Amino acid sequence: MACVCFVIPGDPETRTGGYHYDRQIMNGLRERGLDVRLTSLSADFPFPNLEALARAEETISRLPSGEPVVIDGLAFGAFSERLASLLAQGRRLIALVHHPLARETGLTRTQRERLHFSEQQALAFADHVVVTGPATARELHSDYQVPEPRLQVILPGTEHQKPASGGKGGCCNLLAVATLTPRKNQLQLLEALALLQPVDNWKLTLAGSDQRDKAYASEVLKGVRNLGIEDRVVVTGELDPVELDRCYQEADVFVLPSLMEGYGMVFAEALARGLPIVAPKSAGIVETLPDNCGLFVEPGDLADLRLALGRILSDEGYVSSLRRGALEARETLPRWDKAIDRFLLLLEPNQDRAEK
Repeated sequence: MACVCFVIPGDPETRTGGYHYDRQIMNGLRERGLDVRLTSLSADFPFPNLEALARAEETISRLPSGEPVVIDGLAFGAFSERLASLLAQGRRLIALVHHPLARETGLTRTQRERLHFSEQQALAFADHVVVTGPATARELHSDYQVPEPRLQVILPGTEHQKPASGGKGGCCNLLAVATLTPRKNQLQLLEALALLQPVDNWKLTLAGSDQRDKAYASEVLKGVRNLGIEDRVVVTGELDPVELDRCYQEADVFVLPSLMEGYGMVFAEALARGLPIVAPKSAGIVETLPDNCGLFVEPGDLADLRLALGRILSDEGYVSSLRRGALEARETLPRWDKAIDRFLLLLEPNQDRAEK
């Protein structure tokens, strides 16, 4: 039986898009007969302390040689040149990059420069670099000097879902699903909605972990209070799959004004349920989602977001047309089987390192 090792930082059951992608690929490869082994690194990545780095080096030194290794970029991008070289020694190395670490919001200039440097160094040791969207592939080629032949775009899949039934009582149920972090920009969403007052025909559910960035989560909760919209906003924290599905089913519109997305799996999940979307006008989104299913706003532009939400809440006919577009789009979304098949091809023994 062919073997492959996945190296992932933190808890692989973490409910984020990146971890979900990793789980789907690992489970799919197992279903196709591969022996998939999981090696865990510290959850401190991409900012490991000395102890976490020492444990990572010890863990990597114990990995068997001669077998392919897939490493999640959340850890790999923070590897030193020495650690990346050790991982690549005698192994076919596949880096899985959801988005470059230096693009995360909330970083200092020093952190951004350090992560850009370490990720560029580490990626030079990868035989193949899997990315989840074409925009990320272009960025890694232009800004990180990854040769195009080594880049593989493998889009996330989407499970079949029944269409959302929506809310009741003439109120528009808005849903945002994402960990509470600056990059997901929930605080600006609250500000944009508050600017629409006295418009009050909406309710908002913010579903996602409030533990990964507790300082920002606290700012979001404070924002709900200070903006005087406590009666219309529910912050759920992380939900189990059953409760999250219920939120999707009761939603009328999905809205998430992220500052940056490599692909945006939650937007595809919303479209899978026929939900209109309000999404950032970033390459990772507009290149993979049709434009007849939602409104695309400039990332970080409060006025643009307010205008989009105002139209959503005032023009029922327009929202109905977006819903029809979303129901059409759900039939064209990529499926996990295709993503897993492409990963399987990449793991075949004849897939040597692609050169410039």
